[in-house]
Amino acid sequence: MGDVDPIDSGDGEEVQEGGPPHGIETGEFAPDEPIRKGPETEL
Repeated sequence: MGDVDPIDSGDGEEVQEGGPPHGIETGEFAPDEPIRKGPETEL
């Protein structure tokens, strides 16, 4: 699935057109990470 973009070849498995892991903030890509955690805690 990482053949779509060279960026999503990392941890972004579902990130096709998105460069930054914006999906982790919503928690749809990372169900283990609570949404209440916030993107500030991710960084």
